[in-house]
Parts: sequence; C-alpha cells; structure tokens
Amino acid sequence: MLPLMVALSLGTLTLPADRVCADPDGKGMTPAQEAEAFADRFFEKPEVNQSLAGAVVVIVQDGEVVLQKGYGYADLEKKTPADPEKTVYRMASLSKPVTATALMQLAEQGKIDLEGDVQDYLGGLSVPNRTGEPLRVKHLLTHTTGFDYTDRAGTLTGPLSLEAYIRTYMPTVIRRPGEAYRYDNFASALQGYIVQRVSGQGFGAYVKDHIFSPLGMANSDFVLTPQLLPKLAPAYDSRNRLIPPYEVVPTEMPEGGMLSTGADMARFMVAHLNGGQLGGARILRKETAASMHTFQKAIHPDIPQMTYGFESFIHQYHNGQRVISKGGDIEGYHSWMWLLPDHRSGGFIVYNNEVSELRVPFFQAYMDHYYPLRGGGAEEKEAPASQEMLKRLEGRYQELRSPSTLYTVKAEDGRLTVRDSSGSHTLKGDASLLFHDEEGVPAAFREEGTGETYFYSSSHPSSWARKLREPEPYQDVPESDPDAGAIYLLRQLGAFGDEGQTRFRPDETLTRAEFTAMLVRLSGLQPSKEPPAFKDTAGSPYAAQIQSAYEMGVVQGEGPGIFAPEQPLTRLEAVSILARHAEGSPGEGEGAPPVAGKAEEGAGGDAAGQPESAATPPEAWAEQGVRFATAAGLWPAAAREEAAQRQWLAQPMSRRQAAAMIGSLLLQRMEAEAWAALLQV
Repeated sequence: MLPLMVALSLGTLTLPADRVCADPDGKGMTPAQEAEAFADRFFEKPEVNQSLAGAVVVIVQDGEVVLQKGYGYADLEKKTPADPEKTVYRMASLSKPVTATALMQLAEQGKIDLEGDVQDYLGGLSVPNRTGEPLRVKHLLTHTTGFDYTDRAGTLTGPLSLEAYIRTYMPTVIRRPGEAYRYDNFASALQGYIVQRVSGQGFGAYVKDHIFSPLGMANSDFVLTPQLLPKLAPAYDSRNRLIPPYEVVPTEMPEGGMLSTGADMARFMVAHLNGGQLGGARILRKETAASMHTFQKAIHPDIPQMTYGFESFIHQYHNGQRVISKGGDIEGYHSWMWLLPDHRSGGFIVYNNEVSELRVPFFQAYMDHYYPLRGGGAEEKEAPASQEMLKRLEGRYQELRSPSTLYTVKAEDGRLTVRDSSGSHTLKGDASLLFHDEEGVPAAFREEGTGETYFYSSSHPSSWARKLREPEPYQDVPESDPDAGAIYLLRQLGAFGDEGQTRFRPDETLTRAEFTAMLVRLSGLQPSKEPPAFKDTAGSPYAAQIQSAYEMGVVQGEGPGIFAPEQPLTRLEAVSILARHAEGSPGEGEGAPPVAGKAEEGAGGDAAGQPESAATPPEAWAEQGVRFATAAGLWPAAAREEAAQRQWLAQPMSRRQAAAMIGSLLLQRMEAEAWAALLQV
C-alpha cells in the first residue's frame, strides 16, 4: 500500500490561455486563485448561499488539485465548517464508478471476461432470463441488462449482507440484454457481488485494499465505521431540519453506499485522469482506464449515455466537449463528479441538504467558464428527416425506468412535437434520427431490428422510453365508452396486470388492494420481498405490492396491522393515496429510508391506528387528499359544494372511475405547470 497525498501546491500549474482568460476577472491570477474566485462567485449568489447547509467543491487539472474548498456548515447546530479534508458525505450513486473500477481491475487481470455470461460468476445464484440471450458482464457496466426491475421501494431492515440482498432481490431479464439503456441500481449491486465472488474478499474490503488505500483515500469506506461517524456531515431537509441518521441496506452497498470526502474524491478523479495512476500508485492500466472513458452505449453517436461505469448526460451544457460523469442522490446528500479526459480536467460538488438543484448550474458555470462554446450551435450533418420517417415515429412513449413518465410524439410540418413533463417541445432533426429542440437540447430515436422504437432526450437521463403498442381491446369497453381513452392508456402501461384478459368489468367496485397494486405497477419499482407489515394481507395476491406501497409511505392502513385489502375502495381513500403517491415521486431513491413524517403532517393515517376510511366526512388525515382532488380537477360537475363533495368522496370507487382518475393525472403530469400545482397542495 502506498498512501499518497495529492499535492496542493499549485503555483506551477498552467492552464491553456483560452480557459484561464475565459473570465476577465481572472487575469493575472494563478490557476488556484482564479478557480477559487470562480467558485466563490457561484456560492455568493443569494439563491445559493441562503438555502445551503454546507457544500464542498473540487476542481482538478493535469494531475493536480486546483481547488478543494468548503462552503457553509457541515453541521448547522455546531457551526462546523464544511471541510474538504475532514467532512465525510454520503456519495450515493457516485459509488458506481468506484464499483466499476474494482470490477475492471479484475477484468484486466483476466479473472473476469466482460463478454462472459454473468451467470458464470454467481456461484449458486441464478439470474432468471426469458430472452434466450445471455446477460453479459458488460451489460451490467452499461446499464443495458434488460431487467424487469432495477430499483426497489422504501427501506429494508438490516443488517443484510450483499449476498443475501442479491439472492432475495434478483430481478428477471425480460428485454434483450444490450438493447436499451435503463438506469440500473441492481446492475451495480451485481458488479459488487461479482467482485466479492471473484476476489474472495468482502466487497468493501476489496475496494479498501485495492482502491482507497493505494490512493490515500483514508476517509472513504462503504461502511459507516466508528472512525467516520464523527466526521459525517448531518443530513438536512429542504428547511434545514435535521434528518435522523440512517444506515443503508445491504450493509455494503456497491450501488450507493460509499462515504467519502472532497479531498478523497479528488484523488480518485486525478487517478482516472492520469490513466489509472496517482503518484507511485497505479489502480488501473492506462488502456483499462481509457476503456472506462470510452462511450459504449448510445442511442445516437452524438448523444452517448454510458461508458463502463460513467454516464454522459445534459449534453446541451457540454459545449462540444467529451464529458463523462456520475451523480448521486440519497436522502439529505447530493453529489456530482464530471471528468473531461481529453483535457485531464474535472470537477466535483457535494452538499448535505435538500436545497434546490445546485449541481447542474455549477457544472454549467464550470463549462462556460473553462470550456466556452466556440462557434454556433448544433449543425445538421445529414438531410432533414422526411415526413414519412417522422410519421413512423409518432405515438406514445413510456420510460423504461419510470412507467408513469410518458411522452406523446406527433409529426407536424416537417418537425416533431413532443409533450412530456417539462411541457411541449418542437424537435427538428435529420435522417439519422438526431433531433434538437428549440433550446438546443438534443434528442434521438432508435429503431431496433426487434421492432422496438426507443426515444431519448438529454434532459431526461433516467432511461430510454419505448414506443407503446396499441392495447388489446376489452369486450366490455367499446371505443365509444366515455372512459375508454383512460382505460386503454392504463392497459398500455400495464397498470392492471391483466395481460391476456378479455374483460375489464368497468363498473365493478375496486378494492383497496387492487388500487394499490395499480399504482405500484406504474412506479416501476420491484414488488417488496419484505414480510407483510399488515397481518391481513399475507394471503393476498397483491401482498407484495401493498408492502411496497407501505414502504414508500403511500398507504398506512386501517389500524394496527390491518389493511383490509378486500374492502371496497372509497373515493376519499383514492384521492388521499394518490396525493401521497404524487408527492413521494416513487422510483427516485437509492437505498434511503422512505420519507418520514407523512402521517404526522396530515398526509394520511398510519399503521398504528389512524384510519384511512371515508365512512365519515373527511377528517384532518384526509385534508391533503381533498386539496389534491381540487387542484387536479377531479370533482364531477355535481360535486362543487362542500356537502356534495363529502357525499361523493364517501362513495365506493368503480374500476372505470379509478382508471379515469389515474389517467387524468398521468396526462396532467405531461403538463409541467399543472403537475407543479398538484405537488404544492
């Protein structure tokens, strides 16, 4: 082991003139002084410093650290300054490039074949696979596994070993491996397990011995050790209220469990930019590091997504440069690291509260400051897309990771109009299926030999979206039915779980269990494998979905250990559950606990005994649901007055009414202003 410190004496470092002078105020400064002045100006902005708890930033260039500095407080109560050398943060998904680096070390030693079948490295565990094509190790690194589930809901009870976690939560391959990109937490967990199996060491021990220790990353680990605990910056919510400490599960989480400091991350960045070497310590061969910086998956050559372990997103801010990056989000902590291998430069930012997004603005400022765009915007390289081609792309698209995120694509006057959660966009493109919207955001389509058509926009980096096929008709829902549009939309999305069924039974009463299962299917999260929290759901075919909804904080039950799964769903229950579902934004977490305090804040009942029924007029627990119904325009024409609303809310919910209500909300989600208003109720 060669513990090495990255030199902080930067007087000899020189940057190319066009970058040093990108900001007139930087003239005459050393690179270190100029970088500090740049970062100071960003954090002096009122919209940044007034909401921030604490943050650490790092800038590296040509094998040296140009800047590592803290802003604000790591601990608000103790007024402990954020310190890049001492303050430890949860890195969340920024763990993934470290995990990938560990796997690539074993690959360059010939112990792992990137073209090999994942099954060969799992011992007695098996990967269910419905495609007939092998899941290869490289698919784990590029998030192209084809898994049916790549995320799980809520939290788990620990401690839980990595092997036990993999064994319990193994998903199924349902899409041809390598075909489509979908952000994949489980793929990174599998990478860590393969490292553990092949090396014969525990995952965390291997990373410490072969990455952290050689690079001198003394304050980094995949476990919150007694040594790191006093250094951990407390997590704060959006109002800078303390979030209680928590552990992640599995105990060593390859996909999101790393803890580190700004100074340690600087060492990791410099090593990668130096071809796998920091001082006298080498963690990767030069050619291996280069392969990790080379794009391996792209929906279009001009819009790459993945290398082996790094991502490439928000291309509109890359200013024509090759940028690889990785961000992380876990409750109370948000991080982002980006590297420009062609320039041996990069940056890093982490902060410990739920403030508005700082990472993208800081990255954009960095790129405009050091690598300003030269010349005009996007150039058309091929002939414009024909109207025939554009018509072929028309349809409704569904994100692979978040099934409730939809896009509607329509061809008009030689262009495409796309409606999504950020509004309506006009796309102009060429025959290669590369497009740009009116703000220069790139987008692309890809037509596969399997008959699938995929869509991706750089502003929506979670996954590609697939074009939906027309749903099979129900015998009892004709096209003339007033709710046919909503019913068939949800069938397209797989919300009912009734593939092959020919009847919908639109006027039957929906049960609490059926409604809950519909929402979980739309979340894209794996049904829970945890024991049921409600004793009366153990025999229900929807037990796993109910447990998932409980872990997400979407349902809380009828009383101590009681859910009443077969009880008819009332409209008040429905709107209250929908309000919690909308607020929670399921599918975004990376192993953090479910949102705490929902019930206490009036969002609903809880398993300890606060009822969720609507046999009586709305009580305090249902106020949020009532406000949500009003904001969403869910009241029928006859229920404008309060008394009529109470009577309407107390009635059972039919299957058609549930479909109409959820369908309305999904379409509203495609209108940014309307959805934002719903989340404010």
